[in-house]
Amino acid sequence: MRKKRPPDDPNRERHGFRGVPPPATFSLATLPDDALLTTIEVAAVLRGSTNTLDVWRTDPDHPLQWISLPSGFVRYTAGALRAYLALGRRRVKKPALVTAKLAAHPKKRRTAARGEHVEPAE
Repeated sequence: MRKKRPPDDPNRERHGFRGVPPPATFSLATLPDDALLTTIEVAAVLRGSTNTLDVWRTDPDHPLQWISLPSGFVRYTAGALRAYLALGRRRVKKPALVTAKLAAHPKKRRTAARGEHVEPAE
């Protein structure tokens, strides 16, 4: 069993929480538009990872707007989060190369008894 490290231990994890937080315990609809939300709170509302939000901030044209406070902390406004959710964009899936290759070639069946390839009858 591992021992817990004291909070002042120099070897403790310095990067903080980096995963998917539990569902939000507040209602986004009840917050005013200028309410500031942390990265963890926004990730909880979106049900995504905090790492995803960090990557989105590297794109200056990403529709989810954030505020960088003078202390260096990042915050999101409830109004900006509502506007992002109202966009309702769906993720565009890239066509898989495998399906393109399979469509180019006729399907082959394998007979169970001999393991030979049999061309399908057309």
